[in-house]
Amino acid sequence: MPKISALKIQMVISKNIADHNFGVEMLAHELNISISYLREIVNDYFRMNPQRLIESIKMEKASQLLYQGLAIDVVRQKTGYTNSRTFRRVFKKKTHIPPSTFQKIVCNAKGKPVSLLPFIKQIWKV
Repeated sequence: MPKISALKIQMVISKNIADHNFGVEMLAHELNISISYLREIVNDYFRMNPQRLIESIKMEKASQLLYQGLAIDVVRQKTGYTNSRTFRRVFKKKTHIPPSTFQKIVCNAKGKPVSLLPFIKQIWKV
């Protein structure tokens, strides 16, 4: 089997992040490896399954886009979600708050980003 780097896996996911059809099968196909080998190397590198990795990278991107002040619906589309309810559910599962609350915490009234430190303190009770 070809050796695939963690960076290569992340790059392929990032490249396809807006494609709502992108999933584990397409990731394996793009890397030219079997799904079982993909599961093995993703678990070795990231200690999670490929679907959770894809979801995590999408939510990281969603957080960045919300931080930049993009509308939630635009962020949903740019991260490959066709259903608003699913996007909100997954975002809340990963961050422990809905995207609208995240946006209120990290953006001031003018829509300009502010420090993430208060957000981090609120989430982690630091």
